[in-house]
Amino acid sequence: MTNTSDHLYELWDIYDHDLNIVGTQQRDQDVPTGYFHLVVSAFIFTDQDKIILQQRSATKLNYPNRWDCSAGGSALKGENHLQAIHREIFEELGLTINVTEKNFIVRRYNSDWIEDWFALKTHLTMDQLRIQKSEVNQVQLFSFNDAVVQLRQFGVAPYTSELTAAKEWHDQ
Repeated sequence: MTNTSDHLYELWDIYDHDLNIVGTQQRDQDVPTGYFHLVVSAFIFTDQDKIILQQRSATKLNYPNRWDCSAGGSALKGENHLQAIHREIFEELGLTINVTEKNFIVRRYNSDWIEDWFALKTHLTMDQLRIQKSEVNQVQLFSFNDAVVQLRQFGVAPYTSELTAAKEWHDQ
């Protein structure tokens, strides 16, 4: 078996296109064609209008050592998107941030996952973060423009439209 920090036996709800739960499966199983699991992701802004980005751990199954959004991951069985993003932010960054539907900015459909994106603001400073080393190698602050470049050059994906939507939410 692959040496990874990911929990291959965690349980996921499986959804149809309309977000109806149609079953449950373990992470290490392939999602049936035409169905999805739920993924949540967030961009978190600081008081200085900087964006927290994380570099994934070298032991991650997918995209090790690549730069990514502030926090995110798969929703576990029984979690809705708000519960999942709250848990992921706490697990990966050690932050307890109130997340509501007002923070939800966009939903993306991918081949076998639905990804719900959130934008948040925090008054906390970088020294208050408690990163989970098994998941996150490091975190850094970036201006919007630098975050665009960092994700385009070294990221899991560029996330340009999601980052732009988060910036527009932040600037409201």
